[in-house]
Amino acid sequence: MVGKVKVPSLVIISLTLSLLMVVAYFLNLYENPLGLIGGWYVILLGPIIVILNLIALF
Repeated sequence: MVGKVKVPSLVIISLTLSLLMVVAYFLNLYENPLGLIGGWYVILLGPIIVILNLIALF
């Protein structure tokens, strides 16, 4: 039961980080359309991070 106190804060932090990654990716894409090639890992990591967060909740 003690672990349940830490999990929500970790989820919030990781969700915030993933959101910042997506925002930074789109800002980079806006300035540099070729950045799409280098930014593919954000598209892959985004859903994975969200799935890990959902798993951490349960």
